Amino acid sequence: MYKIAGLVSIFFFVINVTHSQTGYTNYQQQNQRADQLVKQYPQQVKSTVLALTIGGKEIRMLTIGIRDVDNKPAIAIIGGVEGKHLLSTELALAFAEKSAGWR
Repeated sequence: MYKIAGLVSIFFFVINVTHSQTGYTNYQQQNQRADQLVKQYPQQVKSTVLALTIGGKEIRMLTIGIRDVDNKPAIAIIGGVEGKHLLSTELALAFAEKSAGWR
């Protein structure tokens, strides 16, 4: 009986640890990363504020490309749709950082 209770406790501890989200950048750091891309690659990266959240934070769109980007095929990489899931924003920013310098 005691062995089963111990295993259940460990199981819940492992789930709690795997769901913790540490080491990700915060809102200000993410904006700094986006601003750095625009500054470093002004011909390739454009930043547009699409809207504001209820809390007054900007929802930004980064457009990466050269020449006539409005009339070229594109892909959309979206992050931060669910505010509790920080990895999506980190992945979208990392993709932008890798793509901006590529030609």
